[in-house]
Amino acid sequence: MYDGTDYPAAGLSSPWSVEARPGPFQGRPVFLHGMWRSGSTYLWSRFRALPETQCFYEPLHHGLAKLTRSRIAHDTPEQISANRHPSLSQPYFSEFSSLIGIRGVRGYRRDLAYDRFVLDAADRHPRLERYITGLVDHAAGQGRTAVLGFNRTGLRLAWMKAQFASYNIYIDREPAAIWASYAAEMAKGNFSFYAMWLTVLEKNANHPLLAPLVERLGLKLSVGDHLQKAKARHRRIMTAMSHEQSYFMVFYLWLACTGHALSQCDLLIDTRLAESDRYPRRVQAEIAYATGLKIDLSEMRAAEPRVELSCAMRDLIEQSAIALFPRSALPRTAASRRRLANVSSRKAEHLAAVC
Repeated sequence: MYDGTDYPAAGLSSPWSVEARPGPFQGRPVFLHGMWRSGSTYLWSRFRALPETQCFYEPLHHGLAKLTRSRIAHDTPEQISANRHPSLSQPYFSEFSSLIGIRGVRGYRRDLAYDRFVLDAADRHPRLERYITGLVDHAAGQGRTAVLGFNRTGLRLAWMKAQFASYNIYIDREPAAIWASYAAEMAKGNFSFYAMWLTVLEKNANHPLLAPLVERLGLKLSVGDHLQKAKARHRRIMTAMSHEQSYFMVFYLWLACTGHALSQCDLLIDTRLAESDRYPRRVQAEIAYATGLKIDLSEMRAAEPRVELSCAMRDLIEQSAIALFPRSALPRTAASRRRLANVSSRKAEHLAAVC
């Protein structure tokens, strides 16, 4: 496991000069993937700071279906700061401004956000393919490299990689820290992160990867549930759910997304390893070599919020989730095993059990 010493790790096979030769993905689009509250906005903002990129924020966000130019302006610096996101020079969705019709981003439909949330490499999804191609082509028309910062592709990465000649980066955070961030937001009245995952589970309840979790937590929708508005239903579910149950849900989803990414991404970033000053520099160097884009990750930190569950309880929940997880759901590949060396030891132990 990576311990901060200066030897090949973090996806790097050997030391080299960034200027030595062009990387295999220079000039190609860059796709960023990660769970909500994983550090994905920080990573996206580092690419956005470069003049040679055009960076689209959350290209599958459900709000894009009704986005207007006036709504884009609502994301003020104060609002962005309240979201505990890095300072941004422009609102989140500014890059979509020229792609908006009367209302909504052209080519986007709300069902792209949550329906068919799990896609295999061989699956066909022409509408999603056309939409993403349109964003990439729009950036190319401006003479810029497209950078797409996704939070809804953790289980579609294989499909994305098969459809596009892109460089795929997955950013990962400790599952307990992700859960603690969701819980802290819910305590302030913001149920959105849990609500989005509940929507994913409701719309993909029969998929073999997610069905065991839906069954375990009793999330299969009844006739009566359909009569209740989703926002009220999700608040009711999460209010009734214990910390132990909600952590079980988040940890299971983390296993699924990160396990999938292990075999599919070109680079996996583990924010926990940012405790070492060398780690961000090595990640910067790999990205610069592969894409030609020289981002600054000097402010990347392994910030971990307080977790309101004991270590013993977390261990119990994690082992229970691993036991439930369908073993055939994720591919066991040489790439998966190799990338286990690029995450912290605790994560590697969990992931090795399922992929």
